[in-house]
Amino acid sequence: MPSNEDMMQDGADKHWCELAAEQGDAEAQYQLGCLYDDGEEGFPQDYAKAAYWFEQAALQGHPDAQFCLGYDYEHGEGVPQDFTKAAHWYEQAALQGEKRAQFCLGYAYEHGEGVPRDLAKAAHWYEEAAKRGNADAQCNLGNMYQFGEGVQRDYAKAVYWYKEATTRGDADAQYFLGCCYDLGQGVRQSYVKGALWFDRAAGQGHAMAQYNLGCVYNSGVGKPRNRAKALHWFTEAAMHGDENAQFRLGCACRDGEGLPQDREKAAYWFAQAAEQGNKGAAEALRRIRGEI
Repeated sequence: MPSNEDMMQDGADKHWCELAAEQGDAEAQYQLGCLYDDGEEGFPQDYAKAAYWFEQAALQGHPDAQFCLGYDYEHGEGVPQDFTKAAHWYEQAALQGEKRAQFCLGYAYEHGEGVPRDLAKAAHWYEEAAKRGNADAQCNLGNMYQFGEGVQRDYAKAVYWYKEATTRGDADAQYFLGCCYDLGQGVRQSYVKGALWFDRAAGQGHAMAQYNLGCVYNSGVGKPRNRAKALHWFTEAAMHGDENAQFRLGCACRDGEGLPQDREKAAYWFAQAAEQGNKGAAEALRRIRGEI
C-alpha cells in the first residue's frame, strides 16, 4: 500500500500535469492525453478527453501527440472515425520522423485509406519507418520488394528487410522469410531453413505458417515425415482460420486418415473453408451432406 507521502506526491504530480496542460505546455498536454487514454494514475479512462488533449499538443507540433490523434481518428476512439483526418495527422508526425506514424501513413497509401492509393508513396513511408527499426514496416517493405508493388521487384532486398524484421520477432516476416527459402527467392533454396522459419512463425500463432509447417511434416521435405505433427499443425492453422488447413482437416476426418473417421466433423471443417471461398471444400461439403 502506498504511503500518505507517496499519495500526496502523486496528487501533486497530477495537479501540475493538468495545470501545465491548461497553460499550454505541449508535453504536459500529451502526457495528460496518455493518462486519459490508458486510464492510469487515478485518471478515469476517457477517450474523448484523451483525444482533446492529444489535439491540443498536436496543434503545437508534438509528433507523438500527432500520431496518437491520427490513431484515434483511424479507429474512432474519442472522435468520429475519419480516415482523412487520420492520414493528415499521421503525415504531420511522419514528417517529423515518428516511425509509427510513418508506418501508418505507408499503410494508408497502400490501402487508399484517407488518401488516394499510391504504392510508391506507401513504399517510401514504409522505408522511412523501416530504417528507424519499425518491424511492421520492415516486413511490409519486404512484401513490396518481393511482389514488385510500388518498387521494382528485388528478392534480395525483400530478404534483407524480412531478416531485419525477424530480429524483432515479427511472425509475418518469419513466415515470408520461410517462403523465400522454400522457393529460393533472394537466397539459396533450402527446405530445411524454410521449415525452420515456418516453425518459428507457427509458434507465434501465424496461421499460414502453421499450415505450411503441417505440409512440411506431411511431405517430409524440410523435416522428417510425421503424420501426427502434420495433423497437429493443420488443426492449429484451421482453428486460426486458414481455409486450406480447414479443407485438409476435413479430408482427414472424412477419410479417417490419422484421425477417427467422423463425417460430421468433416462437414464442419469443409463448411468453414467453403465460407472463405474454397471451391474444393464447397464441393466436398455438397457431397458429404448427401451422405450424412
